[in-house]
Amino acid sequence: MKAADLTRAAEVEATMHLALDFFGQLNLAVNAAGAAAVRPLADTEEASFDQVLATNVKTAFLAMKFEIPSMRTGGAIVNVSSRAGLVGIPTGSIYSASKHAVSGWTKSAYPSNPTRHCKVGHNASAALLGAWIQLAN
Repeated sequence: MKAADLTRAAEVEATMHLALDFFGQLNLAVNAAGAAAVRPLADTEEASFDQVLATNVKTAFLAMKFEIPSMRTGGAIVNVSSRAGLVGIPTGSIYSASKHAVSGWTKSAYPSNPTRHCKVGHNASAALLGAWIQLAN
């Protein structure tokens, strides 16, 4: 196992190369990084905003950027989102906005993938992860 800062493209790409070298191919990826700032919007510090967006949005973006082309023969990507990505939450507006972003581009990723060789889905609850893993079948 290797530690990596998944908010840095070079480290995500290096991690993908390590996985491909070890396993030979990528069939399934689960992107589940998450951070929250649970407080009213007016009380949220800019640093908290930056951390939540980097952790929840940028990591999923960078992961998919390198996962999609690595699934040469097909596969599935699951982005773990949150129910907060479907509705707003009063004391978690930054978190909710970040999960809306993940849900939105996950819905756009499959149609925008020109080769359409991998499926992309999201789930709004980690408890439902098993159902989404069926995408790989």
